[in-house]
Amino acid sequence: WRNKDCKHEFDLNRCKKCGESRLFPFQVEGSRFLETALAVNNGGAIFDEMGLGKTIQALAYLKYHNENQPVIFVLKSAIKVQWWKECIKWLGPEWLGQVIDSAKTFIIPQAPCYFVSFDIFTKRKTKSGSMTGKSVDDFAHCKTVVIDECQQIKNPDSARTQMIRRLCKGKKVIALSGTPWKNRGGEFFSILNMLSPMKFPSH
Repeated sequence: WRNKDCKHEFDLNRCKKCGESRLFPFQVEGSRFLETALAVNNGGAIFDEMGLGKTIQALAYLKYHNENQPVIFVLKSAIKVQWWKECIKWLGPEWLGQVIDSAKTFIIPQAPCYFVSFDIFTKRKTKSGSMTGKSVDDFAHCKTVVIDECQQIKNPDSARTQMIRRLCKGKKVIALSGTPWKNRGGEFFSILNMLSPMKFPSH
């Protein structure tokens, strides 16, 4: 606990005295599942419905596995800061990571984690004619990739999916989504292949 002086009295998952939070029992089960999945496969996934704490379950796993640092969180651009705040709240100041806002942002090599958007790796031509976009090689030192809203890489042939696949190569992968596919089961293949290529080798 961060507040070690408080004799906690929890109302569900929040202390009535100091306001500190704890996981619900089903969230503990989810984080234990991730622990097992990452021990036997490339990764694991949490596909709970919206509002059930997928973020917290992923962070709970990382809390007790510092050997998986540095971690890169691949997210929708609008929620990068939200994830940054959740990391500090649940994991403490030692998980003070770097939010990558643009392709020109300098990478702090000693940071425990990084928060990037899906499109940060997309190559775009500027008005001057030069190409911009982060290289996945900038994060080669990372050991774990957390992909939130992993349905964003449903098309195995898209440039975005290919870049994320390169990013995940040789790393542990945690996938999160409340809607892992929308139209057909084939959309589920890309992330399953990244999590366990031996079990899901082909489309």
